[in-house]
Amino acid sequence: MDVFQNLLEFVTTYGWPIFILVAVVFGTLTLILSKTKRANRNSKSNSDLIDLLLQKQKKVVDEAVVAEQDKFRYEVVNNGKIYEKLAETRATFKADIITIYEFHNGANKKSGVPFNKFSATYERKSPACCIPSGLTSFKDMPISMNWWWTNSLLNEGFVYLEDTSILEKEDCGTFQILDEKGINSIYCHSLFDDNGNLIGWVSIEFEKKHKLNIPELVEYKKMVRIINGYMF
Repeated sequence: MDVFQNLLEFVTTYGWPIFILVAVVFGTLTLILSKTKRANRNSKSNSDLIDLLLQKQKKVVDEAVVAEQDKFRYEVVNNGKIYEKLAETRATFKADIITIYEFHNGANKKSGVPFNKFSATYERKSPACCIPSGLTSFKDMPISMNWWWTNSLLNEGFVYLEDTSILEKEDCGTFQILDEKGINSIYCHSLFDDNGNLIGWVSIEFEKKHKLNIPELVEYKKMVRIINGYMF
């Protein structure tokens, strides 16, 4: 009632045109304020959404960095285990040198077929060993250089040569390499991944002819299996 009385007094005093003008101005201001508040709410909502997306992106990046660091740390720890087991295996069989060779794809042939190679990646030598290090001499070697060797590792899972000279008829290229290095006895075991794919081999090598008996060969195979578990 008081509101109606006040409006009536306003119209009586200033007239209808002024009343309408005031009403329009008041309504416009109210609308502007309402839109401003809504815009502020939307702006805050958009800002919160952007912050949330940035937080999620940062979390993904942080997790990727941690995963990469964990992978690197895992590899470093595994490398230590591999070298420790290699040293133990070499000492157990009194070998002059023990080496891990791994297959890899370094490039493609012109036909597009992968140009498969192998390299020496881990090694342990006895202090008195005169056999040259394979880490420097066996890098990016084509598997065609020792086809018989690779075929035996793939199908038999091992190569045992008490006397490497018998290899001269089977694989002359590999024999020449071993002869130049001064290796007269060599015992190798294949390394496989979880899917049964050949990924390389472990090799214990002797400057003088050396025969491993059956129990020693069984023990050697067990030790290689442990090394194999650290390879991937």
